[in-house]
This record gives sequence, structure tokens and C-alpha cells, in this order.
Amino acid sequence: MPKTKTEFSIPETEGPWLLDVNFLLALCWEECENHQVAHHWFLQRNSVPWATCELTESAFLRLSMNPKLFPEPASFLEALDVLETLRTLEGHRFLPSIQPSSKALLGSLRVRGYRQINDALLLSIARQHQGQLVTFDRGIATLATPPDWKMHLLTLPPFA
Repeated sequence: MPKTKTEFSIPETEGPWLLDVNFLLALCWEECENHQVAHHWFLQRNSVPWATCELTESAFLRLSMNPKLFPEPASFLEALDVLETLRTLEGHRFLPSIQPSSKALLGSLRVRGYRQINDALLLSIARQHQGQLVTFDRGIATLATPPDWKMHLLTLPPFA
């Protein structure tokens, strides 16, 4: 866990923070190794709006129920209850995708394999809404090499 609240730099953003699924899981489930970091960062964001989208919500439900990730996985209804509670928290926005898989939009990203597709789509959704994708996944930075994409990504340092 960070030593002080000032260890996180919360940059300015015009749009909302789009929380990726790993961040959402860490925020909601104490069993996740980054739970304290996610919780601490989330409390520091002040009044900056935050968001989910179809990809992050469906992945949250699917992974919350996965017995390979959680020794005692949530049931579908339990995961859905947690997701619905999340949506009631101050500042939540739901970001619809606006043709996230168009070549004109994604063509400048450095997608090298099938495992990067969802990350590229999430980054695209954040960019379309003038926001930033918040993640612990340092690998996403390899996608966002053009300067006009980097400003839409915030990679947080994980702490165990």
C-alpha cells in the first residue's frame, strides 16, 4: 500500500476515468492483490467522473465468477449486485462505444496480437469520450505509442 496519499499523481482529464476490468476487480474484491491500491486511488480521484462500459462490465461479471481467480467465486447474482452498487457511486458514467472497431480509429495503434484487441477497444472508448483508461496493465502502453493516444491512458503502479 502506498505510504502517503500524495504518492499518486491524479492528472487532469476532460472526460471520465474508464476503469479497466482488473481495476474494477481489485476495487471490489478484497482478495485481489491490488485491492488496497485501487481503493486508495479511487478515493483520491475527488470529483472526477469515472466510468464503465459494456466490455468492462461483462468482463467483471465473467471474471468475478471464475473459480480459477477466486477460491470462492461470486455467483452471477452476487457479481451483478456488486456491479449495480458500483454504478450508484458518485461520479459514475456509462460510456457507450461509438464504432470502436473502425480502421480509421484504431489504425494507428500498435496491435500485434489477438490478446490486445480488448485493450485497444477500451483505449478507443476512453479516447472517444475525452477520458483516460485507468489500468494496472503496463502492456497497454505499447498500444498507445502515438502521442494523441498516450494522453488517454493512465497506468497505475501495482503494489502487493
